[in-house]
This record gives sequence, structure tokens and C-alpha cells, in this order.
Amino acid sequence: MNFDIIRTNRKKSVSIEVNDGIVKVRVPKNLSEKKIQTIINDRLAWIEKKIDEQSKQVIDMPKQYVDGEFFSYLGDEYQLQIIEDSHEHIVLNEKYLQVMLPMISHIDDISKHVSSLLTKWYEQQALSILTKKTKKFGDVINNRPASIKIRDYKSRWGSCSSKGVITYNWRIIIGPEHVVDYVVVHELSHLLEHNHSKSFWKCVEQLFPDYKNSRKWLKINGQKLRI
Repeated sequence: MNFDIIRTNRKKSVSIEVNDGIVKVRVPKNLSEKKIQTIINDRLAWIEKKIDEQSKQVIDMPKQYVDGEFFSYLGDEYQLQIIEDSHEHIVLNEKYLQVMLPMISHIDDISKHVSSLLTKWYEQQALSILTKKTKKFGDVINNRPASIKIRDYKSRWGSCSSKGVITYNWRIIIGPEHVVDYVVVHELSHLLEHNHSKSFWKCVEQLFPDYKNSRKWLKINGQKLRI
């Protein structure tokens, strides 16, 4: 659980706000750390209830794949631009996700076409990113999968077969990089422990000490990772 302690000029009052798994605690600037922790502990049940409620309130707003919409990539937001160009390709820069299309006026259903192109682009990026991260963390434990695959899972973020094949859900790269790292470490740890025993979670923690926060984020926000 992530806590953001904000010290203010208020004299006595303390407020707690929960949003997207982040808990903002506004306190008087001179309040001691011990007192802040006591307040948090007293409100912990309420905080956990709010987080659980928010995790169930997923707003289903289908993309229209038109200029001006925002798409997430590694946790950052990029504005979609559809631009006419000599050949079909996608460019990601500091602010924009640009879909370049030749002869736009001749495309019957631009939104459907852009949707297809973006899905393929995300899949390609996912394979590249996840392959590199798997190698990076795999080198730490001196173990690598037999192969890496990308799929569009509906209810999981990855899997590790008995033959050592790791399959990732490409949608994970929509989320923040620390969550991507957690999923990679989770599946790599299954090469050593083919269950979710204490030994498995110990392996995960050794590779990625802050895994609990990333796991919590994914539990709350996972259903939002779609384009």
C-alpha cells in the first residue's frame, strides 16, 4: 500500500484520501511521524475497504481510436494523432502516439484500422520489452526460459509452462514499468519454484523487494489495462 504524506499549514485536522491505490494523508506540518503512523493504523480498515471498493469500480469506456484520445504506454499517457503519410507506421514521441496512414480518405473504417495497427504495435513493443527484462532478471538468478511468447490473456498476466516457456500478456506494458518488472520476476521465479509457496515468494522478493506494492497496484488497476 502506497502512502503519500502531505504536510500542510492546517492546525489540527487530518484528512485521508484514497485514489487508484494511492493513499494521500494530509497532516499538520509539525505532527510527529509516530502520531501519523498511529492515525494511519487507526484508519487502516477504512483505507483497505476504500481500496477494495475502487478496485471493483472499473469504468468501461471503449476507445473510439480518433484524434485526441489518450493511450497509456508503460504508465505514461500519450495523445493519439492520426496523420497522413507516405507509408503506414507508428511513432511514439514525448507527448504523442502518432499513427501514420497513407491515403486516409480511401480507408473505409479508420477507427477499426487504427485499432488493429495499435494492437499489433503494442504486441511488438511488448515482445521487445519483456524479452529484454526477462534476460536482465534471468541473468541475476542464472536462469532463462526456453522461449518467450506474447498472448492476449483475458484473466492472467503471464504463465510459465513445465517446459520452461514463459508467456506474457502484452497488455501489461500499458501499466507502469515497476508493474511490468513484477510480472517478469513472478514468471521467472516459477522456473525455480513451480507453485506459490513461501519459497516462491522469497525468490520474488529477492529479485524485486518492493513486489508487494506492484502486486497491489495490479490487483486494483489490472482491469484498466486495455486499449
